Amino acid sequence: ACLGRPAGEKVEISIRRGEKTESATLTLATLAGGRRNTEPAQPVVRAQNEEATHDKAFRMMGIRMVPIPEAERKILGDKYRGGMKILEVNSKSTAAQNGIRVGDVLVGLHVWETVNYDNINYVLDHQQLSTFNPLKFYILRGNETLYGHLQVIPQTASKMR
Repeated sequence: ACLGRPAGEKVEISIRRGEKTESATLTLATLAGGRRNTEPAQPVVRAQNEEATHDKAFRMMGIRMVPIPEAERKILGDKYRGGMKILEVNSKSTAAQNGIRVGDVLVGLHVWETVNYDNINYVLDHQQLSTFNPLKFYILRGNETLYGHLQVIPQTASKMR
């Protein structure tokens, strides 16, 4: 529920312990501690155009998508800054096996939001993709946020097919 929200934002939560419900306010922060990457920054290879991203996402995940149009963003509510609308799902892909459908809106992969092609490329081109594969995905379907785990075919293997 906090995916895509900025650090410093206050979030009201309810905590249920047994029969008792308590309210609290959390202030979101950036990820700290042992998860920071101290290695030198590695260049990220990006697709040259939208069609290349479509092809890469279809090969690696079994889905084709486009950024959700501005006019449709209001259906996302205040939770998300945008998302990628699913246009096609390969019926033999892990995306299909995990229940992703045409019309769903992909709003996150792993710990990153997915509001544009650069976001998708960042995840699919990430040098540590194998360490967080299968990817946790977050989709919107109607008023529900759903998630699952999607096995991604590495780029080198997908090029050989």
